[in-house]
Amino acid sequence: GQFLVLLSSIRIPCCRMQSIDCSCSLCKVDQCGDNSLKIVSVNLGYISLLTKLMPSGTVSFFLISEPNYVVAAEDSRNLHVWIMVAGWSVISEEYVISSSGNVGPSILELRKMPKSSSLIIGHDGAGGFCLWDISKRTLLSTFAAPGNIVFQILPLGLCSLQEDVVHASVDDIERRLQEITVSDMSEKDDGESSLMLSGKDIAVWIMVSSASVAEYQHDLRAKEHNARWRLALLANNKVLMGNIFDPRATSVDACGNHGFAGTHGGFFYIWELSSGRKLTSTQCFNWCSSFLCCC
Repeated sequence: GQFLVLLSSIRIPCCRMQSIDCSCSLCKVDQCGDNSLKIVSVNLGYISLLTKLMPSGTVSFFLISEPNYVVAAEDSRNLHVWIMVAGWSVISEEYVISSSGNVGPSILELRKMPKSSSLIIGHDGAGGFCLWDISKRTLLSTFAAPGNIVFQILPLGLCSLQEDVVHASVDDIERRLQEITVSDMSEKDDGESSLMLSGKDIAVWIMVSSASVAEYQHDLRAKEHNARWRLALLANNKVLMGNIFDPRATSVDACGNHGFAGTHGGFFYIWELSSGRKLTSTQCFNWCSSFLCCC
């Protein structure tokens, strides 16, 4: 069957009456205003409650990670993890990964690292990033980009990094980013192999949609939103930002060594991550400029 994980605040019909205002015993259970996540099975026109997951704090974001993890970011910056058995109706194991003194705003987005079943990256919207290994139950590393507002991230992969690159001058960063190519990362069959390195040696490639405080304030006054997608390298507790690769791009995705972008004008194009070379482009329907999802 089909299963969904939902916030408890989301109301859906729970019986064959198919009405959210139904007062039967099944629907009343779903109307409880607690702070839980609910796992439901999907029927024709209604859902059936399988179980509820009770977090320790307010949930700011959650995701599902294969094969059977439910991961929730809480307002304390802790990561709450539930391991479900087959059928998703019973909790096999539950634990909390402590923030370990990593204070700051709540985590606003969690994403899975490619080619890994246990690596999770998240950000707080204010330039703070965290990398967790949920199988080892640990916060691996944190990174900071002070003065930046982060809207969205797209993880690409891991690589190792020498400290001389991290300490390169500002004028040299772009060249050094090119030297440590994304292809070095993408050739690995399993991103988890990089975790044999110590925490300070772990580097993370991401695409990031972000703006400086001044840029964000300008956009608010102009009543517009500029995604400003760019390549970034997270390493040694820092974030190295590349240039905006296309100011028209509103949504991006990636698969293997290929990146995909949709623009304001309804254009869709593919480029090679390791070189930045555009491979193909085409005009498409307007909806591709606002939402893009690849493998």
